[in-house]
Amino acid sequence: MEKLAGIDADFRVMFEKHVTRAQKLRTEPWQNRKKLIKSFGEFVMQNRQRIHEALRADLGKSETETDISEVFPLITEIKHAVRELGNWVEPEPIDAPITYLGTTSELQYEPKGACLIIGPWNFPFMLTLGPLVSCLAAGNTAIIKPSELTPNTSQLMRDMVKEFFEEDLVTVIEGDAQVAMQLLKLPFDHIFFT
Repeated sequence: MEKLAGIDADFRVMFEKHVTRAQKLRTEPWQNRKKLIKSFGEFVMQNRQRIHEALRADLGKSETETDISEVFPLITEIKHAVRELGNWVEPEPIDAPITYLGTTSELQYEPKGACLIIGPWNFPFMLTLGPLVSCLAAGNTAIIKPSELTPNTSQLMRDMVKEFFEEDLVTVIEGDAQVAMQLLKLPFDHIFFT
């Protein structure tokens, strides 16, 4: 990967692991993603107290506000992905052009590959991990760069990701804008930025 010259060596190695894993994900059954996402929702609920504490420390959010604005919307997104994933992976019939009269055509959605998620400071949990759910549902890997303005939530997400996911599937990289600039030099297949 010569086009990665000039980028921190650790980032290059990590990115290459994600690219390799993304290729493997293309051949895995979608049901594996469904189980993983569902289990992640359970893991989030088991860690609500840690989430409350991190968001109180960073933004002064109460437990109720954290649940309403961060935790429950994420759980809703997870439940939606679990419920709909089977439909999302089905080929979508489309009209064939008139020149191909008598044939059928379909649209088959495929994973993009290695994705970058850059999280915001204002709703740092939901607006970072919500895109992660979509990313995983679509069969991609994710590197997450949370906001440095919410250090406790950032550290919590890093810890939770390390506890729950394999490193080549989801990785959290903490740091400032310079870290984000280094990550943006990598040839990600998709970038989520709120």
